[in-house]
Parts: sequence; structure tokens; C-alpha cells
Amino acid sequence: MTNCTGCNEPIEHSYTASFGGDWFSSCNICDWHSEGDEHTTIKQGLTLEELIAHKKKLNILYNHHHKTARTTEDYRMLNYLRTVMDELLTVDKEE
Repeated sequence: MTNCTGCNEPIEHSYTASFGGDWFSSCNICDWHSEGDEHTTIKQGLTLEELIAHKKKLNILYNHHHKTARTTEDYRMLNYLRTVMDELLTVDKEE
């Protein structure tokens, strides 16, 4: 199994089921696909402004889903989203 050069996660391969026995390859972390025109990778070294913009968008998404959540699965996904949001935060230790 081959790993992605951008994130080191396993590359997924799937059979196209067409003539010639072609295979598609993709990375669902870096969002690239062998049939695409570009090879995307995960951004590294985001600025504070970029991180804040992403956190604001996550807050909007969380608040929207929190208002519309009805099922156990909805709340499970909210908890998952909250976990991702919390990864952008750090706790200052008082001295």
C-alpha cells in the first residue's frame, strides 16, 4: 500500500470497472484524485488570521447544526465537530 506524499495517509485505490482495467487513486485527507487536474495537499503553517477565519466558520456550522439537531446521530456529529473545534484552542495556564 502506498502512502500520500502530502499527509502520509494510505492512498485509496478503486477499480473503474471499465475497459482496460484502470484504477482510480485518491487521498480523502488531501482531497486529490488521480483523474483531477490538480494535486492538493494539506496547508501547513496557517497564520493566526487564517485560523481565526476557519474557527468562525466552524462556529457558524456548529450553531446551525445545534439548532436543528434532532436525532442521536445529529448529536454524535455535533460532539465530533466540537472535538475538531477544540483542537484549534489552547488553555493558558495561570502561574
